Formats: sequence, C-alpha cells, structure tokens
Amino acid sequence: MRFKHYKKAVCLSIATGVQSQQSMKKGKESTAISRAIEKLGGPTIAHKKIGVSYQALHAWHMQGFVRSIAHAAKIARLTGISLEEFARDAENLS
Repeated sequence: MRFKHYKKAVCLSIATGVQSQQSMKKGKESTAISRAIEKLGGPTIAHKKIGVSYQALHAWHMQGFVRSIAHAAKIARLTGISLEEFARDAENLS
C-alpha cells in the first residue's frame, strides 16, 4: 500500500512541476533554462508560452540546457535571458 501512495505522489509532483522547483531550491546549479522557467511563471505556464510539451521542458530542465537553437532563441526573447547564457550551458553540460 505504501508504494501506491508514493507512486501517486511522484506522478503528482511531476505533473505539477513541484519536483523541478524543489530540485532548484536544493542548491542545484542555476542554468539559463531553470531561470527562464521561473521567469515565465513555472513549468506549467512556461511550456505553453514556449510552445513545447511539458515533457520537453522537463527534459531540458533535467539536462540543464536546451538543444534547439530556435527554442533557445524564443525563450531568450520571452525572458530577456541572453542567448549566450543558453549557449554557455549547452557547451558546459553537453
């Protein structure tokens, strides 16, 4: 029975973005994508504004960078975070 509750909690936290926000609070290195998600109002709102699936946004957050230059440019326009910061993260983490 305990496993079922744990599984529900994990699914709920992923669906609401709680897990992503908590990982940022635990001292995880701040990346351009994590700052962008915060500026756009959290992952649930951010993925809609960017025009990608929630899963894609979550993957970028977990990887620490955005693979597509077109998406990085769009996020940079929406948030005011420089495209160079996205490029630096991709260079350092890929």
